[in-house]
Amino acid sequence: MVATIRVQICATGFRNGSHPVLEIAKDPLLGAGYKIGHSYFCTEDPIDSKLLRDIIIYEIKPLLSEYWIDDTDKVQDWTVKLLEAI
Repeated sequence: MVATIRVQICATGFRNGSHPVLEIAKDPLLGAGYKIGHSYFCTEDPIDSKLLRDIIIYEIKPLLSEYWIDDTDKVQDWTVKLLEAI
């Protein structure tokens, strides 16, 4: 299940080699310890597009907003990229 999500998001959403996890890891104020983990996608419910959208909007976007509190454009850009990858 997680592998399918990873393939779907990585293959369709980030063809230019960028990825939010890599962006977070290379950020000098954050680093590898702040990467977004798989636990957001661990659920007993079937994972579909609506659930993925909800996870991005209600869980990952607020997390990115905390990470990049002074860079709302970066938060918005990554939110859009993630949503487009669904």
